Amino acid sequence: MKPLSPKIQNYDTQTGIGNNPVFMWKYSSERHRQTAYKINIYHNGREIYSTGKVMSGEQNNIALHIDYEEQTTYSFDVTVWDENDRCEKSETAYFITGVKNWRGKWIGNNTAKPFIARKIFSVEHTGKAVLSVCVPGQFEVKINGRNISPYAYEGSQTDFHKHIHYSTYDVTGFLGEGENEITIEAANGWYIGDDDNGKRYFYTMDKGYTPYGDRLLLLAQLKMDDQYIVSDQSWEVSRSKTVFADIYGSEDMDNTVAYEWSGAKTAEPPEGELIALDYPPVIRKYCYEPKSVDRERMIFDFGQNMSSQFYIKLKGRRGQRVKLR
Repeated sequence: MKPLSPKIQNYDTQTGIGNNPVFMWKYSSERHRQTAYKINIYHNGREIYSTGKVMSGEQNNIALHIDYEEQTTYSFDVTVWDENDRCEKSETAYFITGVKNWRGKWIGNNTAKPFIARKIFSVEHTGKAVLSVCVPGQFEVKINGRNISPYAYEGSQTDFHKHIHYSTYDVTGFLGEGENEITIEAANGWYIGDDDNGKRYFYTMDKGYTPYGDRLLLLAQLKMDDQYIVSDQSWEVSRSKTVFADIYGSEDMDNTVAYEWSGAKTAEPPEGELIALDYPPVIRKYCYEPKSVDRERMIFDFGQNMSSQFYIKLKGRRGQRVKLR
């Protein structure tokens, strides 16, 4: 009767966990009945909390009121007993806590168009590192040129006047000793819908949609052991190579754009409450090759309808335009 898939309930990515997390697990067999459980929680391999043996058949909605450190990785396991008092232990599971105190400032470039922000900093020795990022709209984060996330289309589509989701990542493996660089690219998403003055399709633009702000902005906080790197005026910003972004009407990319870095501008916080991302993210599930290609008209037939992103390789002259429909 081994407990399977132990996790923090209601958090799909197991990141950004707040105080009082709710635990759950599944059973490996229905032939036995759980009569008791024990949850042990660890930090850096050291046990910091144990429920002890609890006489209960509960396997979900188990809230533990513990004061965790922010942006910290914890592990836990679950032991269960059956009606014959035989016990089995689960595999070790992990979760990362969220931000308790945002130390940085909201920054941007004072425009409603996509921008990129960067911070160059030094690391004396690498240890555990956790990054939390909040961008109303869509975003992409890289450290030392590498995308830190396995997810696609990051950024929530919600009522930003009520709440704004932030995402948390374990970035330990992305940092190195010496100089490091974080870049965060922010785009419009649902926060400031852009239909290019009616030239592009935006589903709700004529159905009462109004932007939630007048400029794009971001908030970031990197914790490395007890050291923090936070978004503030020391960051630099530039116009993005994504010169236009519409979540319904696609993007315009201009690879001739040269980054012109200048000091970030601080901005007033958005209206909504910051909360951790808890819904399932969009993942890259499959990669499809075209079933057929009409090279004369450049039509690619994938043999099915789908919600997708394009991955293409192009070779041409500088400044040459390519349009995908």
